[in-house]
Amino acid sequence: MKKQWLIISASSREASESLRVAQHVLSQAKVENNIEAELLDLSQYKLPEINNELLADPSKNVVWKNISEKLSQATGFVFVVPEWHGMAPPKLMKLLLLCTNFEVAHKPALIVSISAGLGGTYPVIQLRTVGFKNNHICFIPENLIVRRVGDLFHESSGSHENDIAVRKRLNFCLSILSSYDDGLSLVRKSPVDIKAYPYGQ
Repeated sequence: MKKQWLIISASSREASESLRVAQHVLSQAKVENNIEAELLDLSQYKLPEINNELLADPSKNVVWKNISEKLSQATGFVFVVPEWHGMAPPKLMKLLLLCTNFEVAHKPALIVSISAGLGGTYPVIQLRTVGFKNNHICFIPENLIVRRVGDLFHESSGSHENDIAVRKRLNFCLSILSSYDDGLSLVRKSPVDIKAYPYGQ
């Protein structure tokens, strides 16, 4: 099965650190893991408001239809998530709320949480706690927390001890994601009707 990953920069700010890290992840996925990958920069999209009209037929919204198709075609995801006031950005949470058509169901996702300082833990907790229930996405056990992100993933920082360590950990996480991609493809191909119970408990 051909693997297709969607690398999602979850910040709503243009030219963000999340985007810079997501671009590095995209490169590593392609070069180191030989994965077909695409970048989805949420700062470039105005997600629709969740209302009765949208829920009745989400495909009528052109913006969401485009994103939904990208999510549906992907076999795995990397979410690059900034920590804002101890939370994941609202735009990312809205994206996950909009996934009502099994776009991400039973597909593996890696969380890469970033912080300008020494934070980064809370978005991981938030996504693992409430980010999966009805969309059925599978956040893998591994995650990466990138602290002092401004000092990392620059060409000039390649010899820095901490930068080397974080890059190695990222490559490890991507390798694990690739293995989960293999495994969960079998779940989606199984005779189990994954749409029988659309709402999690």
